Amino acid sequence: MAPFEIHGHRGVPSLMPENTLEGFELAIALGATALELDVTLSADGVVVVSHESIADPNLYRHRAEGGASGADKAGDVLGRPWSSLTMERIATLDAGSPGWLGSGSDPFRETRRVIDGARVPTLDAVFRLTRRLGAGHVRFEIEAKRDPTSRRHVPGPAALAGGIATLVRRHRMTSRSRLRSFDWNVLVAAQRIAPRLATVALVCADTAGRGRWAMSMTAAARGIGAVAVAPEHAVVDAELMAESMRAGLAVLPWTVNTPERASELIALGVSGLTTDRPGVLLDLIATPREGAQRSPRSSR
Repeated sequence: MAPFEIHGHRGVPSLMPENTLEGFELAIALGATALELDVTLSADGVVVVSHESIADPNLYRHRAEGGASGADKAGDVLGRPWSSLTMERIATLDAGSPGWLGSGSDPFRETRRVIDGARVPTLDAVFRLTRRLGAGHVRFEIEAKRDPTSRRHVPGPAALAGGIATLVRRHRMTSRSRLRSFDWNVLVAAQRIAPRLATVALVCADTAGRGRWAMSMTAAARGIGAVAVAPEHAVVDAELMAESMRAGLAVLPWTVNTPERASELIALGVSGLTTDRPGVLLDLIATPREGAQRSPRSSR
């Protein structure tokens, strides 16, 4: 049986600024088996790590150095799509003191550190970080951020998939990486461009129905060549697990932050969990669970 997977969701946002090298380093130190990170393309084709399609003012601010001129230079960076910004301009941003983008109050306001000077990382920098740390066991769950309904300029599916695949190959990380996306067009493009790069079909609750939904979703995911489905944890139940196992797909729910829900999902047989709190959930996988049938191994 494949080892159970704990994915550090954007690093460890419960303790560190999300999608930063500092957060990824802590996730590795806490024992996460994979880093889950979001990527898009800059104007000059660099694979940038960020959950948002824009340089969101809630997550980023101007870097302190440079005084007024530095602030003026970065003044038209915040709020703009990453695809319209070069890396030179992205380098004017500080990612170390994020706000909260979720609904309700910030659950991590008291526990998340501020890291002044943290930079907006690239996927290249994340790969180099793991090599520097000697973390050859750590895998990468790379989410291609693309909203085909957005009115903002977004990279095309082939351009985004190609940029990611090129970097994965350059660093020889194909066997340790999986490409995931809510826009399955990116996954289809990746199958053509880099057939050895495993893909994961992301699904959110507001696009999920009931009844025959589990069967149609798993069939569609298998049809595009995905090795796993990654649904929002609220829609994972025995029916979805049964259909996924029949389709030969691993199930990797997101984002699971309580031991109670994690235990329920583990009992259902999921292959791994994406969490903001990897350190908290590690104890749950230390003891083998009797009677749980794990969904198929998702790596290849």
